[in-house]
Amino acid sequence: VEEFLLDDIGMKNLLESVPLADVKADGFDAVFLPGGHGACFDMPDEPRLIALLEQFAASGKVVSAVCHGPMGLVNVKGPDGKPLVAGKKVTGFSDAEEYAVAKEKVVPFLLEARLRELGGLYESGDKWAPFAVRDGKLVTGPLRWGRK
Repeated sequence: VEEFLLDDIGMKNLLESVPLADVKADGFDAVFLPGGHGACFDMPDEPRLIALLEQFAASGKVVSAVCHGPMGLVNVKGPDGKPLVAGKKVTGFSDAEEYAVAKEKVVPFLLEARLRELGGLYESGDKWAPFAVRDGKLVTGPLRWGRK
């Protein structure tokens, strides 16, 4: 933490970050949603994020997410008005992994189950093993770090 706080460039970028409401899909080729349990609470119902992701999808740009990042996709509609994940191969932090870290009662919903409910064609490798799927411009992964 101290190294980051003393990094002039890092601090400048942090202090001059652009508010999400001011970000537009124009000028970007892709969007990436990182994971972590914070994403479970911050992303699913954030209207500015939903609008931005819908801009990316409507523009035919890459929408990507890893770990719990796909939580940010659950309320996003594709250009056809259906859930963005409907009928598409997707992955993310699995329900089995959520139970393994004893957070199944902490998160607002289980990601794998919700993606399936929305019509996503959920795929997964072994628990904690590297894995990713791509379906057109939608790229998702569980962010495996080699833990077994």
